[in-house]
Amino acid sequence: MIILMLTCGVFLLFHNSVCQDTNAVPRGLPPRIRQLSLLNTPIENVPGSDFLTLECIASGNPEPTIEWSFNNVKFIPNKTFNGIIGSPIRHKIQGSILTITNIKGKSDGDANLYDTGRYRCIATNEIGIVFDEIFINVRVIGAFRPGFQYENEPNYIRPLIGQKLIIPCPNHKKGYGSSIRWGIVSSERKIDYWYPGYYPHVFQTSSGSLVYSVVLENDIKESLSNGGLRCILINNGYTIFSNQQVLYEAYDIKQEKRKPELLALLDPEMIAPINSTYSMICGALGDPVPTYRWEYQGVEIVPLRPGGNKLNFEFFEFLPNRLELRISRVTQYSGGTFKCYASNELGEASTIGQLSVAYPPVFNTFFPNEINVPYGKAFEIRCNATGFPFPNFEWYHNGTKLTMKDARRSWTDNKDKHGSVLSFTQISFIHEGVYICVAINSQDTITQSTFIRVQGMAPL
Repeated sequence: MIILMLTCGVFLLFHNSVCQDTNAVPRGLPPRIRQLSLLNTPIENVPGSDFLTLECIASGNPEPTIEWSFNNVKFIPNKTFNGIIGSPIRHKIQGSILTITNIKGKSDGDANLYDTGRYRCIATNEIGIVFDEIFINVRVIGAFRPGFQYENEPNYIRPLIGQKLIIPCPNHKKGYGSSIRWGIVSSERKIDYWYPGYYPHVFQTSSGSLVYSVVLENDIKESLSNGGLRCILINNGYTIFSNQQVLYEAYDIKQEKRKPELLALLDPEMIAPINSTYSMICGALGDPVPTYRWEYQGVEIVPLRPGGNKLNFEFFEFLPNRLELRISRVTQYSGGTFKCYASNELGEASTIGQLSVAYPPVFNTFFPNEINVPYGKAFEIRCNATGFPFPNFEWYHNGTKLTMKDARRSWTDNKDKHGSVLSFTQISFIHEGVYICVAINSQDTITQSTFIRVQGMAPL
């Protein structure tokens, strides 16, 4: 049996030589995709960003032709996608570039992914077929419903001084990439300052609600002075504002001491993409207003110097009220156990969460451009990649996905987290062609390919 050990494009053979045949007649070069790039950040309903553009650069001899597909359905120039009668033609193919206009992404509560999915560049010549693909999430900034938009009348709220107050983010829809914050917004639609972050008795829940652990008289005075807070949808630097939420008059005063009751909890299982910014919010009701402390891996998170802002863990930072812990840049070492404590004179409550760092698949070994295998021999090739979540693997032969295993050709799944192996017990001429390994996880899709040439048996 022939076993290939692939390391950075170099392969070693433990049997008769099956690689480059110096006497072989040149048959051209199979296609290879050198680069597949997304040229912009697509965001639904944002003028100047409501499209996506992909560029694919390929080589080969003869020069390959380029085709495009979305979720395995090909784009046909000047025809509606997937043959849907009456739908507008939104795609344009010009040379190596694909452009799609009026894009739409997935919104919360909507199962349809629309233009979010797997985009594939397919390069073909007479030697074979190869492809590369990219998973694109179309961003959705969202919108506030009529009656709750920037220009609509304020919503006036009568709180109970000395008691909790929860203000939901006004009626809205949002989607992929959008987050919610609160702030004071000027008449020029500029954010004067963010809220919460400065007061220890005000925090935000994961659903976007603004919470006062206990309403103070000064909260009402400040709200009347600044015109009220607005809920803000944010996506890739773009913002959309709700109408104002104004505390204008106390309904009553009811002072009573209460021990901390956590309302904003850490997610027990958190996942943060590598090189992203990630925030954790811990907030509790209670009077006196709770104070907070945090631990990471059992070690308290504290300033390196008394009164300083720099903390004892790299890239960790607190918002001024210490209710929000932010990792400004997630690294491979940022994962671990986080715990937040909320305390006052009546008691203490805590919440705990485990953070895992997600990173895209990376190939540990690389295929050579071409492998020559004698007819009828046993042969296998390993596709090995790491990533988190651990990647799944797919194999393709001349552009067709391998789905049926048989006695002569089969492959392993990634059950041992060491990759997938494509095996031939007795290779034949029908097995010749371009083979592609695809490694997929929630962060990215990567591919690599090789041309397997089957050589005829030499005469005895």
